[in-house]
Amino acid sequence: MRLVSSALALAVGIVCAIAILLVGLVSMGSDYGDGFLDSAASLYPGYANDGSFGDVVVGALYGLLGGAICGFLFAALYNKLTRHHKGIDWMVGGVDW
Repeated sequence: MRLVSSALALAVGIVCAIAILLVGLVSMGSDYGDGFLDSAASLYPGYANDGSFGDVVVGALYGLLGGAICGFLFAALYNKLTRHHKGIDWMVGGVDW
């Protein structure tokens, strides 16, 4: 089974963007998720956890981009490692899924 790299990239990117968007919106009115958003701010240049709506949108866009890159790389690596094998049986001890 091969993974479609573009589909996985889009799916992971959307999940990451939604996560940062939702936590950012909740964090605007409370201190919830500040640790998560501070760690995201340390990864993404130009994004700071300052609590503004514009900053939340920038963080979500960075999450979309970062998640898409990670999803694409994961699918590409998975496809590369399983190219010479039939299915994933070699990875799970011959269990037929």
